[in-house]
Parts: sequence; C-alpha cells; structure tokens
Amino acid sequence: MELNLKWANPISLKALDGAGYAVDLNKLPKAFGVYVFARRFGSAIEALYVGQALDIQSRVKQQLNNLKLMKAIKYSKKKNSKKKNSSHIGKRVVITGQFIAGRAQQHKKCLLLIERSLIRYFLSEGNDLVNEQGTHLRRHEIKSVSHMPKSFIPTKIFLDA
Repeated sequence: MELNLKWANPISLKALDGAGYAVDLNKLPKAFGVYVFARRFGSAIEALYVGQALDIQSRVKQQLNNLKLMKAIKYSKKKNSKKKNSSHIGKRVVITGQFIAGRAQQHKKCLLLIERSLIRYFLSEGNDLVNEQGTHLRRHEIKSVSHMPKSFIPTKIFLDA
C-alpha cells in the first residue's frame, strides 16, 4: 500500500513565559495528516514529538495547551549531548504532513500507520521522542556484531513498545 504525504515547510514556535509555545495557527492546514514538533539546528532538524490528526490545526492548538508535552519539548536535550545546559539549544518548530488519501484508503487507519512509521524512523535515527504524556517512549535496541556487510545486517535496530 502506498501512503502519500504533502509536507509543508517548518513553522517556528514562539516561546512564551514558562514552558509554553505559540504558533500562527493560520499557517497550519485544516486537514488530515501528521505533525512533528522538532528542534532545528541550521538545516538539521531533530524530531521531538510525532502526532496524527483529523484536523492538524485544531490538534496542534490542543497540544500547545498540553503543559507536560510543552515542557518535554522545551527541556529536551540535544541529541548525543550530556551537557545540562543543552536543553535550550535549537529553535523549536512544527512540521505538518497532509495526508493525500488514495482510492479506498481509510483516513484513521492510514494516519495511525504513518504516525507509527515516523516514530520508528525517528527512533532509528537516534531522535529522543516523547509521547503524548510527556514521558519518553520505551525503546528497545537490538545491537548486532557481525562480519556481514552493514547493508545486510544493521548494527542497531530500534523497536518501540
């Protein structure tokens, strides 16, 4: 099955007093799709949270009022950083992907597949995602040591639970 997304450019989140953020909601689509709260370092982007929505604009607005999630996004540490003060590095953004349904594709089922696939992908890339409760997703790693070519057997595989 082929699932199609139309990605928009990242939209900057404006930090508010405390742990909150604001965004120009008019820049978000009122459409089925997925959204990613992320941190941007120049041209590099690190995903912090992946969600799905039947109305992206409304769902992102709801999430901006989720204090646990906003704190997790604000205080997330830079990938591969052990420094305490690394939590504020990088500009926070939201990226949306509008789902373009094919013939006979059910929106809810497809969005769930897309969300799960993106979460698995970002975990495999080493991004430190948080779930909707603001806690880290349980992540299991399978590490392999082999003389086989890396393209055949990866050195790390990530599974989310």
